[in-house]
Amino acid sequence: MPLFEGKGTLQDFQHWVDARAAEYDRSGKVILTFVVEKNGSVAEVQVLDTPDPAMGEAAARIVASSPAWKAGTIDGEPVRVRYTLPVRCGKTDPQTTGRQASVGHSRSIDQKALVFIDDKEVKQDTLKTMNPDLIESISVYKDSSAVVRYGERGKNGVILIKMKQ
Repeated sequence: MPLFEGKGTLQDFQHWVDARAAEYDRSGKVILTFVVEKNGSVAEVQVLDTPDPAMGEAAARIVASSPAWKAGTIDGEPVRVRYTLPVRCGKTDPQTTGRQASVGHSRSIDQKALVFIDDKEVKQDTLKTMNPDLIESISVYKDSSAVVRYGERGKNGVILIKMKQ
């Protein structure tokens, strides 16, 4: 796996990004995807979900400004690695710090979308009680990409959540 600034984990990068995103004037969560290239640079930053387009653009700029990473390798050869990252923008409310929060979206989730946590299908209600600080990554498949991967059951979208170990 790639190493943030040559020594850190994805969690270290998450803290680096969140510290910069805390300066944003509105609060919310932006879901981004990006690639750590073979040379350690960050590329292909894309906003997957945002409560506000300007917030998504700000979070994308922060991720794109990342210091160099040490590239991931397979058998000693550098490889590209794609990550999905939730970015918490704005100041944290001290009354909710440490409490569990909803992983819900500012936009409506199709009630028929499939939800998987660590490759196990769960009910959407599980998202309401999930601690977002324990999430490593979220991937969303919609439209034809969901049907290609999950067949007809994926026609209303698929949400894949990977928890931190």
